[in-house]
Amino acid sequence: MTLDPPIPHSNSSESALCAALMLDHEAAEFPLIRQTVSPSDFHNETFKWIYEACILSLKEYGDVTVPTVAFLLEQSGRLDEVGAEVQLIDICSRWFTSIGAVAHARVISGAAKRRRRITAAGQEARRAWRGENTLRGWISTSG
Repeated sequence: MTLDPPIPHSNSSESALCAALMLDHEAAEFPLIRQTVSPSDFHNETFKWIYEACILSLKEYGDVTVPTVAFLLEQSGRLDEVGAEVQLIDICSRWFTSIGAVAHARVISGAAKRRRRITAAGQEARRAWRGENTLRGWISTSG
């Protein structure tokens, strides 16, 4: 019996990046982080929601704190799914630093790119199994 390899992702990097933003949004890397990773790059939906709330908190309130992120998650109806404000505090206490935030963003982005490639390859394989003219259609849609 062969086991498929795990889907490329890093819960640790996703969690650590969210913590970094809640702990120190003023880090010089924040613009680079926003250029490197987007919410759609997150594999874990909970961390995606937290990241989105961090971005919105900075935009709306000029700051990112656990209470502002919790408020925004509550407004979107997601705070309970995240695990309440105590979960945000737990994430921050687990990582306790913003050091390495850009590296975490790069790990998340890289894993997302690999997932997209795997998905595209799977779609191409399904088309090939159905006998569709796969290469031509794939090239014209991937450009």
